[in-house]
Amino acid sequence: DAPGMVVWNAALLKTFRREREGAFQFRYEVFNVLNRANFRVPQNSINAVTAGTINGADAGRLMQVALKYEW
Repeated sequence: DAPGMVVWNAALLKTFRREREGAFQFRYEVFNVLNRANFRVPQNSINAVTAGTINGADAGRLMQVALKYEW
């Protein structure tokens, strides 16, 4: 991980139980809640033209919704 990397994740879950038949779970998850730019590690090859430069960043905020069945 690069220096200064900060990632906050969050999830909301609700379980609906049914008699004798198991349960359904609704899930809403958010990764990188703050949508903060997390840059990658700089190039560390001294012989490269791009030495010391940062050539990318990790993904921004990601959200997913799921329905899970437990029996």
